[in-house]
Amino acid sequence: MKNGDTNAISDALKMFGDQDSAAKWFGHLNTKSDGSSVISDGIMDIFRGAFNNIDADAVKKNIAKGAKAESSSLGDILSSGIGNLVGGVTSFGGGLAAVLASVAGVAIPALLAGVAVYAGKSLWDNVLTNNNANKKYEKSSQKYDNAVSERDSLQSEYDSNKERYYELNAKENRSTDEQAELENLASKNSLMESQLKVKDNIVDATQRQQALDAKDALEKSGLHTNKKRDWYNRGLLTGGVKYQDDIDEANDMVEKLNRQKAEREELISNEGSYSPEKFKKKLASIEKKISATESDLTDSVSDISDKAQDLWDDNGNLIDESAKDTAKRVQQLTDNYKKAVGSTSTTSDKMNNIFALSQFSDLKDKLIAAGKSGGTDAIQKMIDDTDGLKDAMNNAGLTADDLKDSIMSIADPDKKNLEGIKENLEDIFGKDGLGQSDFFKGKTDEELENFWDYLQDNNYNPKQMKWDEETTKKNFEAAQEAKKKTPEESATFASKFKNAAEDTTTDIDTVTDNFQSDMKNIQSAMESVTNGTFQNSDMADLIQQFPELSNASGDLKDNLQDLAMNKGAEAIGKIRDSVKDVTDPKQLAQADKYVQSIMDTMDMSDFDVNEADVKDIATKNIKKNADKWVNRDNASKKVSELMEKYSGNETAMQAIVQLSMDPSMADASIEEWESKIEDQEIQIKINADTKELDNLSKSMTRLQTDASNTQTDMSNKSAFNQKINKDDYDALIKNGDAQIKNYDEQIAHYKNLQKILKENNIDAESTEQWKQWQDNIDAAQQSIENMKASQAEWGDAIKNLPITDITNLSSAITTAMSEMQSDTGLTTDSVKNLATQFSDLGDINIDSLYTRTAKGLQLNTDRLQDYMEQQNDFVNSDFENKVKEQKQIVEDAFKAYQNGDQSLANYTAEQNALDELLNRRNQYFARYQEAQEQFTDFQKMINAENAANAGDEYTTAKSKLDELKELYDNNLIGTEKFKKGAAYFSQNGFEDPENFIENYNHLKKYYTDDSSGPQKFLEDTAIKVLLVQL
Repeated sequence: MKNGDTNAISDALKMFGDQDSAAKWFGHLNTKSDGSSVISDGIMDIFRGAFNNIDADAVKKNIAKGAKAESSSLGDILSSGIGNLVGGVTSFGGGLAAVLASVAGVAIPALLAGVAVYAGKSLWDNVLTNNNANKKYEKSSQKYDNAVSERDSLQSEYDSNKERYYELNAKENRSTDEQAELENLASKNSLMESQLKVKDNIVDATQRQQALDAKDALEKSGLHTNKKRDWYNRGLLTGGVKYQDDIDEANDMVEKLNRQKAEREELISNEGSYSPEKFKKKLASIEKKISATESDLTDSVSDISDKAQDLWDDNGNLIDESAKDTAKRVQQLTDNYKKAVGSTSTTSDKMNNIFALSQFSDLKDKLIAAGKSGGTDAIQKMIDDTDGLKDAMNNAGLTADDLKDSIMSIADPDKKNLEGIKENLEDIFGKDGLGQSDFFKGKTDEELENFWDYLQDNNYNPKQMKWDEETTKKNFEAAQEAKKKTPEESATFASKFKNAAEDTTTDIDTVTDNFQSDMKNIQSAMESVTNGTFQNSDMADLIQQFPELSNASGDLKDNLQDLAMNKGAEAIGKIRDSVKDVTDPKQLAQADKYVQSIMDTMDMSDFDVNEADVKDIATKNIKKNADKWVNRDNASKKVSELMEKYSGNETAMQAIVQLSMDPSMADASIEEWESKIEDQEIQIKINADTKELDNLSKSMTRLQTDASNTQTDMSNKSAFNQKINKDDYDALIKNGDAQIKNYDEQIAHYKNLQKILKENNIDAESTEQWKQWQDNIDAAQQSIENMKASQAEWGDAIKNLPITDITNLSSAITTAMSEMQSDTGLTTDSVKNLATQFSDLGDINIDSLYTRTAKGLQLNTDRLQDYMEQQNDFVNSDFENKVKEQKQIVEDAFKAYQNGDQSLANYTAEQNALDELLNRRNQYFARYQEAQEQFTDFQKMINAENAANAGDEYTTAKSKLDELKELYDNNLIGTEKFKKGAAYFSQNGFEDPENFIENYNHLKKYYTDDSSGPQKFLEDTAIKVLLVQL
């Protein structure tokens, strides 16, 4: 037997996972019906190839057991031969089929066939069912995403309609069109409310199903190996097979990674035991293994985390309690993973995941404030009092102690741990240290803390320097003296905000709230003045808000600008006053940053302020704010220097006005002013682009709402017996042009923001802000491409409208003519459909198409043809004009090409456009002819039905005679029908039953179902003629 065959069998036997199972199967399959073996030599080598270290005696014993085993099902498998199995097993992996095929000619088909079936069944039961669970999860996720998208789209349309409804409903004097629109909106919104409830239920149902399928996908077990990326190595599972779910597999990979890292640490600690070259080689090998395992593990954990996220709703609650254990397993895996890869932010991540929930969005700030004012007890109370927080913490795997510790590390990062200080001092000065414990007896906690701070501030190491007790005593006393000389701690910037104990108008947040409210009202008034909607009645409200305007004169916009700048200066002044007792540089930096944020909210881009005004405003502010008389006297000179340097720079002018409002700038040097102006210019430019982006976003929302409404109207046209026409598509294309222009402007502003950032930060492209702007640029560019594709589709739809319309008309006619053959005539749908197809003819009387008959509505085919011809004349004329125009364009393009003014490609493109137009016209005329032919075919059918065929009268007479005989037999001889029928068949017109039955017995031989009756009649007639002649 060849080595390749031996290896193939060894590889196949590996799939059994252990040598005992493999030996039993081998023994059974290796035994022929006569008791002899298929393979007799080299069996132990085969098993060594599969399992390395083997127990030869155990292998032999199990082979013997397998040889004696019976299996009724196995006989059927073996009898089919390997040829059938090779093709069938390919669904379990091409490599396995290749192995079977490669040894098909060897005298061991039964062995490998049995192995194939065993492996195939395992794969089917385990791997494929695991894949099915994943596919089911993917489908339910897609259904949920679609449900959310549909719900959100309907909600957006409803909100837009509701806003318009409110607007119209608030108007006292509505036009007729507005009244109709209001009623239509009310009707639509009522329907939409019901639809939204249904959509919400669908979202809930699909989300729940997604969660259950995610749980199933996470829990579904399958075959896994210790090499996730090498499931099929030459078609065979290798490396030891396990039947487990993805979470267990990932945990195994965590353990494997930990072992590999421990192996690396051991290698590094024993570096001296190896030569440099060997150490380097071994370390590189381990690092490669660690990198591969980390990569596989990260992929696995990422996939598991993606699924696990769908176990929770937006509020952090489990969607289905049955997934609780699975969620805990995922959380434990995540923690294990972070520890294994060296992450130290587990608690921070858990906190951030909780604070990301909408109901806890402002909780972090509240917890920090509680920690500052009341420590861990206050935080615990807030945990107890906050609805849903404990559940969210439990779901995130975050304990109350972890949360309290993390919050306190933010609220009071510098707070000393007194017990820790005492332990440190005991370690240094206690019995295991310098042996001076008695010295510290009776010392207060404050003294001990002062001494520890003193040691740390001076970097003293008593233990190393072996202080004696006298040295310790002197330094202890020095520590207390140093503390007394330390200036009183600076007030914190945070302490200047509102607190529960005191609420005054001087608190920074109160000042800020008042300023922002004032600026919002001033900005609103300025917008009304600018767009001409400001009314006299508005002035009374404005003066009530700002009494200082009652004495103002001149232009109202100028007064509002002055008011805005005064309010800004007033707010910044109050903030600066409130932090006068803050001396710590870090705290002052926070105050500076806060003042800057106030300035940033002052949008002066629409202010009509010239350089002379800027000079006056800045000079006035500096004189008012300067602490020193010399600075007040020099205010004009300082401002003049700034104006001269920045003349013509509109952004710098805004910066000078804003900075002059800050009292801290009144005593600043020219150099400080220039530095601040440059910084402020950057922010003003950023604010300007940000403002424009906000306006563009609002404009885009309106454009997309308009487009959505247009598409809705197009969808609803059939309900109003109207066709979608060129104007509809033109509206969408025009809207698309506006959206593309909007996106282009957004891209320009984002690129400008990137430019500003790059000019002031050499590492700009690595910042998150840059990446976010770039993502927005990419998204806008993709939206442009999508819109252009949609516009192309709408353009094609316009070009194909004649073909589409004639196709729809032909279909409507076919349906109508078919319905005319029924006993009920045209259906309502056909009537509406025909009305829709002729809706663009305008003033026609559509009712003239129909005739009311005993068989329902029937088509007036002459009138229908007339309407079709009218429509065809219009379409034909339009085609002729377009062809004429395009031919002229082609002719001009050819001349331009000959003159060298345009390229050949341009001429070719125009010629192709002409060919396309002619093809569409031909298509239209072909469809029109098909529609016309229906009338010819229909008329032929009607004529055929109405034509008198030979034998019709005979057939009718026989039928009547049979009916009269039935009436006679049922004694219905007094009816009018019987009397008239009897008279018809009587030579003398007698109606009595006696005469009828006599005539019937005479005539019945002539009225038969076959030709014998007429033949008999002809024979009797011929005899009578002959007798007369004789």
